[in-house]
Amino acid sequence: VIQILLAVTSSLCLLGCKKYLDVENPSTLSQTAVFNSVSYANSAVIGVYNQLIGDNGYGNRISCLYPQSSDDFKTSGDYNPNDRRGIGKYGAAPTNTELDKPFSQLYTGIERANISIKYIPASGIYQNGTDAEQAQMRDLYAEALSLRAQFYYELVRNWGDVPAQWVPSADMTDLYQPQTNRDTIYEHLLNDLKIAEDLVPWRSDATTQVPTRITKGVVKGLRARIALAC
Repeated sequence: VIQILLAVTSSLCLLGCKKYLDVENPSTLSQTAVFNSVSYANSAVIGVYNQLIGDNGYGNRISCLYPQSSDDFKTSGDYNPNDRRGIGKYGAAPTNTELDKPFSQLYTGIERANISIKYIPASGIYQNGTDAEQAQMRDLYAEALSLRAQFYYELVRNWGDVPAQWVPSADMTDLYQPQTNRDTIYEHLLNDLKIAEDLVPWRSDATTQVPTRITKGVVKGLRARIALAC
């Protein structure tokens, strides 16, 4: 009898734990729910755009500090390998504090883009929504592909061969990836941008996008620039 009671008690505890651990948090949205709504999916892609801005993006370092190579443009003073003068004069040390945050921000943008790229085409409204919904979701998918290409282009342009990750981190069995040859990355980006080019409209034909969003001309221009870098 005691053994039976213990077995029943154990079973009830296991069932109770399983039910407790499977409870969904009502204050959060699952990725499936997010990408089954045009509005939520748009917010997710806006989150990808967000990684372009700020001092560690095109607000300063990526657009101003890294491209300028001499003191008449951006840097001045004595050479120091641990600050922006080291970057401007091609002698930055690995410990240079101007390097790690832009590098991390670019990869944050890639991670966000990877999530959108995975879930947008798999969503119900992308495949079976109204004509208007499908058109909007195609635009968002093309934007995510293009933004990921922009982030990788800057990584390769500034760091050369870098680890390339094409799926969300949650899908990776090992996050410590080796460097990928830049030509392999460029080839992947060119293929992605061809897909995006066929999906996104010209600015004059856009009916759902604001003027600051990616359109066909942007995609073609980025694809041409990457092709010239190969």
